[in-house]
Amino acid sequence: LNDVNRTGAEMVNSNIQNLNVLTKHVTDGAWETRSALNQGFNANSVGLEKIKSDLSSQGSDHYASIMLEQQKLGQFMTSKMDGQFAATQMEVMKCKADLSAQSASQFSISQLEQQKMGSAISAQMAEAKYDALKKQKEELFMEGAKVLEASLENLPGNQELLNQLKNIYGALGDNANFKRILGMLQQ
Repeated sequence: LNDVNRTGAEMVNSNIQNLNVLTKHVTDGAWETRSALNQGFNANSVGLEKIKSDLSSQGSDHYASIMLEQQKLGQFMTSKMDGQFAATQMEVMKCKADLSAQSASQFSISQLEQQKMGSAISAQMAEAKYDALKKQKEELFMEGAKVLEASLENLPGNQELLNQLKNIYGALGDNANFKRILGMLQQ
């Protein structure tokens, strides 16, 4: 029984030692795993911080580069716009000069046309006035001829009346009466 107890105690001791060794290995393994995980997390954290720093630096560089490009583009566009504005102003001035020349030419042509029209109208008015006066003169001569013919009935053979009638009929172009009065004058 002692032997059994001893053997049982040795087995228990051996199992305890095995358990202690196993516990130590598990504890050491857990510690190592925790340490490895910790180191991995730390490495990941440091890597992420490094990436974050690199991205921030690159972002700043890109921002600065973009700002510089925008400034260059702004200066370029300003110079282009100044050049374009100057070219546009030159074109506007050329157009104004062309329009001014065309306008002056058109005005001169218009003035000449107005003068021609004025001359034509004046000529037409003068002709119309002449025609009206000629008609009025003929009417007066006809009326005068009637009065002189009536007077000639009262004073037959009056040379002065006959001369006046001859001149009136001659001015009127009345050849028949002109010859008749001329015959009376010659008798």
